[in-house]
Amino acid sequence: MLTCRQNTIKPQSRRWTLSFLARGGQDQFRGDPSSRHLYMVDESSLASTRQMQAFMEKIGPQDRVLLIGDTRQHQSVDAGKPFEQMQQAGMQTSQLDQIMRQKDPELLRAVEHLSKNQTAIGLMLLQQQGRVTEIPDNTQRIEAIAKDYVAKPENTLVVSPDNASRQEINNAIRTELQTAGVVSKENHSMNVLTPRSDMTSVDRSWAARYQPDDVLHYTRGSKEHGIEKGSYATVVSANHKENQITVQKQDGQQATYDPKRLQGIAAYREIDRDFAQGDRIQFTANNRELGVSNRDMGTIERIGSNQVSVKMDGAKERTVTFDAAQMRHFDHGYAVTSHSSQGLTADRVLVNMDTKVHPELINTRFAYVSVSRASEDVRIYTNDVAVLSERLSTDVTKTSAVDLQKHQVEPTLNQQTQTKEPPMTNSREHSQEELRRQILAEANSHAPENISATADAEHRHNAPIQTALPNEAADYQWKRETGEVQSYQHNHAGSWLHIDPEGQFYDRQAQPITRETALEQGGQSSAHSMGDNAHMQSGSGDNNNDQGISL
Repeated sequence: MLTCRQNTIKPQSRRWTLSFLARGGQDQFRGDPSSRHLYMVDESSLASTRQMQAFMEKIGPQDRVLLIGDTRQHQSVDAGKPFEQMQQAGMQTSQLDQIMRQKDPELLRAVEHLSKNQTAIGLMLLQQQGRVTEIPDNTQRIEAIAKDYVAKPENTLVVSPDNASRQEINNAIRTELQTAGVVSKENHSMNVLTPRSDMTSVDRSWAARYQPDDVLHYTRGSKEHGIEKGSYATVVSANHKENQITVQKQDGQQATYDPKRLQGIAAYREIDRDFAQGDRIQFTANNRELGVSNRDMGTIERIGSNQVSVKMDGAKERTVTFDAAQMRHFDHGYAVTSHSSQGLTADRVLVNMDTKVHPELINTRFAYVSVSRASEDVRIYTNDVAVLSERLSTDVTKTSAVDLQKHQVEPTLNQQTQTKEPPMTNSREHSQEELRRQILAEANSHAPENISATADAEHRHNAPIQTALPNEAADYQWKRETGEVQSYQHNHAGSWLHIDPEGQFYDRQAQPITRETALEQGGQSSAHSMGDNAHMQSGSGDNNNDQGISL
């Protein structure tokens, strides 16, 4: 396994795992035992647990896999973080820590700090370099981004956190380019499919998440329901109580089924978009016949009633032509979301960072990925410079069932070698039986309300330390809850911190203390516990230096 910064190694194709599975994986080489392959999976941090498992099951025992990615960048939309977990489990790993993309030395300095989760320092450097602009009004800020893009459109990319702002920026840039004569004013209205990015693989198992007129693409199909592989159907109705949806197929016939029983489905909404000669577009799905992958980009050279010819980006000059009535997976490509930008490179990047719209999307991963797309220059446009650093310093990392299991297993395995925090009176610490039920609930129940409850609990547990220690929060693991006070243990030193939702620190007697005192006591606890390791391992585990809170 190879983990690298800034995609130093680039395979010929990225994000092809789903395409590989749709083609049958290793089945296409069945019957040839001498056939050996090396598979390189780029941007591996974006793969979910189910995708990684399905991929591994498809390849042969004689094959080898090279996973390439960066655990500090975006994680999968669906459940799981297998790329990170496989490294933690001992997968052979090589680190490439020399960043090659940034050619500007000052920009490189900032990106190096962002890559190390030192977001506040990285942003401060960008401000000192004059690369951060504050425009409170949303309309004026988008207009400024559009004018900046048009002033130098060659090899310029715009990154925005959510799809709504992305489309606003696309429209503003198109207007400016048409006024400047770069894009033809002769618009062609086309009905395209835009992904329902709000639906995860879990959501697609529940009828309640589907809406009438959703367009479904079946990558596997179903003989039982007469749905062909690669076909499309439109949702007619959804029966929430019975968990069944009714769809109308392309031949006009209807089929009703339980979405839990069908896999390989992608959901879209139909929307009308105007396109013209000179427009930048982005493909939103793989198409094997055209040889394009999801998120590939290009420029429209010719456009008719339905025929579109696109000059693709890349070192090789290549043009693809398609019928827009049949291949509807494309959109404007001036601005992209941060997730879509991962893996892309541009000379110049303009980043829209609105701290009020979808604040959960403004975090350390967004800062690192969006800024590091630029090789020469980056410009950040925000509504509020004063709070931007705090928002961007929020570290969003997934919690998996394995992480929950560690709460149950680690106290038993590590009680001989780590500083032990005693249970707190009146605490809401999970018992082993409660943890077992929680793990089973995550594995067996994918109801949206359960997912929401888990997310709320995770936010409640992690918010205090992210507020009090935004740059060091990743080094601590949540352990228990006492009233409103959350307790955390350092991943390596074993020292403890106790913090309430307002960021107030407490000692083990639940008395308020300063941040400096809490960290100093934590350091003393760490040094003492590590120095006593040999003594504890010799059988004196009961004599370790307790630094726990006691109410």
